[in-house]
Amino acid sequence: MPLNQKLTLFTLKYKVIDAEHSIIGYCDAELSYCYANDAHWYWFGKMPDQIVGKMSLQNLLGPFLYGTSREYIDRVLLGRLQEFECLVVLPSGEVKKVRTKYVPDIEDGIVIGFFIYSFDVRRSDILVNQNKLQPLSNENAYDHSSVDYILEAVLRALRASILTGFPGIVKLAKRYFISETKLKTEFKKAYHTTIFIYYRNLQMEVAHDYISRRLANKGQMAMKFNFSNPSNFSACYKRFLREKEQQAEEEVNSLNPQNAINPGQYVKFIEELPTAAAVVNADFVFLGASQLWYSVFKLGTCDIKGKSLFDISPDLKVMYKKVFTECLNKTVTHLEEECLEKVDGSYGWLRWDIKPWYQSKGKVGGLLIFATDISSFKINTGKAKYFNHLNAS
Repeated sequence: MPLNQKLTLFTLKYKVIDAEHSIIGYCDAELSYCYANDAHWYWFGKMPDQIVGKMSLQNLLGPFLYGTSREYIDRVLLGRLQEFECLVVLPSGEVKKVRTKYVPDIEDGIVIGFFIYSFDVRRSDILVNQNKLQPLSNENAYDHSSVDYILEAVLRALRASILTGFPGIVKLAKRYFISETKLKTEFKKAYHTTIFIYYRNLQMEVAHDYISRRLANKGQMAMKFNFSNPSNFSACYKRFLREKEQQAEEEVNSLNPQNAINPGQYVKFIEELPTAAAVVNADFVFLGASQLWYSVFKLGTCDIKGKSLFDISPDLKVMYKKVFTECLNKTVTHLEEECLEKVDGSYGWLRWDIKPWYQSKGKVGGLLIFATDISSFKINTGKAKYFNHLNAS
């Protein structure tokens, strides 16, 4: 079937919306671009005639984004549909959260290429919900001088300035015709933080995405965000992670027997955490895990859903099965400085927090497991001679 017919069927089957602003592409099995729509200009600063037949997917995405997408590319070339979200920096410097689908093109049992469909998550949500909105009359039409409109515009300006530097309160106030005092007051009332801290957290979200996927280190991200002193970036990043962990802790503590939740909600919650976390059922079978869990346990692209918790380390069953079993009896457990062998044979020091989750009122459905890798701390404090000996052997 000709490629243009395949693309037509693809857009119909996957209900492509807002094609003008969404990436639609096609790569062959060698990752050479065979089709690119005009939206590539907005997302990558390249017109279709600059891409098709001239660039590979790796060249177009660049090292950071390609590294983020590599595991999904490998899987789609095995014939498996892939869907994931990531952050993309536009040529303008604006950062957007993008949802991407890689759909394999299979002929006679062989993957000959794959379709690419990427779209702005926030814009898509707005378009999907438009039919639910009532038409505005002249009396209730959106006032561009209203506080809500101004705050939304300020958020857009902050997102667009993530790589170019903080635009400044004075500049923002003048741009949107509001006093500096009122802008700061209304922003804090709406978002419970200052404009600058909100901006820093946007930067740290991007930094965490790159660092957790090992696409950049802290020093590189400090340079990307124009921190004059890398130690300032490290302090800011640590504070961001600490706040994320506290938020996660509060959310976990809210998951109690009186508020029974569908297991799928626990999985969604865990998979989006910025920490190493996993959810297992009462038989210790994985239901889901965060991206950092895969990184800490050196699992690579291995899909652990449906596999036993004790498969990720030969030591777990021996050392912790009794502890995990006790947690199923509604016990919350904290373990300090435990040395563990990982799947790849390396050793690491971990700190554990284990909590039960509830499938129905009073009934434990499984465990929420949080792991913190403290190996670097142990090495730096000179308390890991045994750890170093094992890894050197």
